[in-house]
Amino acid sequence: MIRIISGKFKGRKLYLPKHLCARPTMDMAKEGLFNILEHRFLWAEVTWLDLFAGTGNMTYEALSRGAKHATMVEKDKKCVQFIQNQIKNLNLDAQVTLIKQDVWNFIDKPATAAYAIIFLDPPYRLPNQDKLILQLFEYGFVLSGGLVILEHECGRSFESLCFFKGKRIYGSSAFSFFSYSDEYCL
Repeated sequence: MIRIISGKFKGRKLYLPKHLCARPTMDMAKEGLFNILEHRFLWAEVTWLDLFAGTGNMTYEALSRGAKHATMVEKDKKCVQFIQNQIKNLNLDAQVTLIKQDVWNFIDKPATAAYAIIFLDPPYRLPNQDKLILQLFEYGFVLSGGLVILEHECGRSFESLCFFKGKRIYGSSAFSFFSYSDEYCL
C-alpha cells in the first residue's frame, strides 16, 4: 500500500497488486524528503521527472502538493499498467506524461525538456549510478536552479561526484542531492 502524505490527495491509499516488481519509498523517507523540498520550491512552478518510476509513489506526492507537470519513465509493463490506472483514478491525465522506456535509453540523448526536480529510484544494485547523474547534467535535463535526487542504499557514497550537495539517511535508505546551484547545500 502507498499513502499520499500531504496536499490535495492527502490520506489517499493506493493498493499495490501482488507480484509488482517495485520497491516504493517508505513513508518516513518520503515525508523527510518532501519536508526538505517544501522549503526550496514553489510547487506550482515545479516540473518533475521520475526515473525508474516503479509505482509512481513519489510523483503522486509531488502532484498532490501542486507540481505543475510530471514525466514518469518506467520500463516494467506491470508497473506501467499500475501507474496508468492511478493516473486515471486520480484524474491526473493532463498533468502526467508516462513513458514506457528503459531509463538509459531515455537519457542517452540531449533532453527535449529540462526539469526543476529529477527523482531517481533505481534498483539499489544497479551499476553506473554515477553515470546516470552525470548524464542528466551533461544532456540538459536539469534546469539551472534544479535539483537531482538519487535514492540509494545508505552505505553508498556519491560525495565525490560533480554537483553533489548533500545526503540524508532514513533507515536503510538515503537520498543524495545534486545541483548546479550552491543554495541547495544540505
